Amino acid sequence: MAGTFSGTTITVSQIICTVDMTCAASSGVIYNLNGGVISIDVAGGATLNFVSQGLGSGTTGGYVKSGNGVLALSGGTYTGGFTLSAGAVVVRSVNALGTGGSLAINGGILTSNGVRDMSGKFSGGITIGGDFQMGALSSAISLSSDSGSIAFNNNMSLGGSTRTITIGNNGTHTFAGVISGNNATTGLTIDALSGVTGAIVLSGANTYTGTTTVKGGTLICGANDVFADASDIAVTGGTLSMNTRTDTVKSVTLASGTISGTTGVLTTTSDYNMQSGVVSAVLSGSVNLAKTTIGTVTLSGVNTYTGTTTLSGGRLVLSGSGRAGSGNMKLNGGTLDLSSYTANSGTYTLAASQTLSGNGTITGAAGKTLAVAGTFGSATGNAGIITLDTVTLQLSGASIVKFTNGSLTLGTYDLVTGTAGGGTESVVFGGTLLLDFSGGSYASFSNLKIFDVDSYSGTFTNISYIGLAAGQSAVFNALDGTVTVVPEPESLALMIFGLAFMFILLRRRQDGNA
Repeated sequence: MAGTFSGTTITVSQIICTVDMTCAASSGVIYNLNGGVISIDVAGGATLNFVSQGLGSGTTGGYVKSGNGVLALSGGTYTGGFTLSAGAVVVRSVNALGTGGSLAINGGILTSNGVRDMSGKFSGGITIGGDFQMGALSSAISLSSDSGSIAFNNNMSLGGSTRTITIGNNGTHTFAGVISGNNATTGLTIDALSGVTGAIVLSGANTYTGTTTVKGGTLICGANDVFADASDIAVTGGTLSMNTRTDTVKSVTLASGTISGTTGVLTTTSDYNMQSGVVSAVLSGSVNLAKTTIGTVTLSGVNTYTGTTTLSGGRLVLSGSGRAGSGNMKLNGGTLDLSSYTANSGTYTLAASQTLSGNGTITGAAGKTLAVAGTFGSATGNAGIITLDTVTLQLSGASIVKFTNGSLTLGTYDLVTGTAGGGTESVVFGGTLLLDFSGGSYASFSNLKIFDVDSYSGTFTNISYIGLAAGQSAVFNALDGTVTVVPEPESLALMIFGLAFMFILLRRRQDGNA
């Protein structure tokens, strides 16, 4: 096909384009006299620009775009549907792909030269048969707009496989219909080309139950409950924007990237798996949160999940007014970082119902405080070592120091220690101190520092102990954080009497030998 088509109606069954061509007709249409499918094959490197050329309603079989080249069109009122199999289609009007039938996207690039709302155009729905790209920069396709966008509201089927939609420009593309899958593992992956800032919006009550993965770009929740309750969320790059929406899913994994939306609420029915990234949305649910791997996770939302926060690697940063839920906090390694926490004058408080225990580091900056109004330390398990780094530990609840054996060597008793750096580490004593010596036997006058930091203040209002041998007790020195095993007064008196008696006998023997 060559030259310029203008003002005449022609019938064809196939169009093959191997070089750049423009059809600038102001009237006339192209259609298939027999109502069959018209195949439009544009070779790679070529552009076929129909501008405002009409595609006739008599083509009840619709149109199929193949070839790796670019097709730009305004379309028409045909109802046979449109299939994109390869290459790129530039949507020049809302009727570019027809006004009825179905839209099938089996691959390629779907882009536009402006804002195109194609809602209600496909009574037969949209079917996705392969991975495809939404939008293209003008530097890649000259007829495309950098900020162009396309919106659909017809239902869309992903078929039996997980499909990837790659964002290719800076526009916002919307899928407002219900997205479904043919089996339980069918999912959706959102990715983006390097350097683009575009987004995909989902606003339908989608029913596919596989994993929604955000690898790049931005996926925006345009309504409440856009994800099926039985589905999973995995953010491995880019941004999942909860916006102001709420949603419940089966599981949430953050391996890299961002979950944003300070008033958006994301709820899961299984534990949160946090590895690396930033979360400003509110995390909710009767579940635990596990911070794993060596990466950094920053929480800046006022999270409401009620389970245990377990830090087993890397760094968990509580930023701004960010909270780590309302459950217990367990350190299995890694660092709890309060250096950018700003609420309550920099004091992060664990409530009376919460327990802080385990092994790990708590870091901050000048003026940062971790206040434990509940239980600090654990009455069960191995002894833990908590290292403070430029932070104050304020105790006002029930503090438990556990001794696991009688050796009194490092690692056999609970210890709060400071770093050797230039910051100041402090402990403010308060509440109850329970010394649990149940792990072994201890010699009288054994002593060690269980709080080994730069400064101490306050005092425990109650100090008790369990597990010592008969006739022994323990005392705690709040001035230096030292605990000492001592004989009880009666035992001490007997000891002194015994020593005095032995001294008298020894003197008598010495006098008798004189």
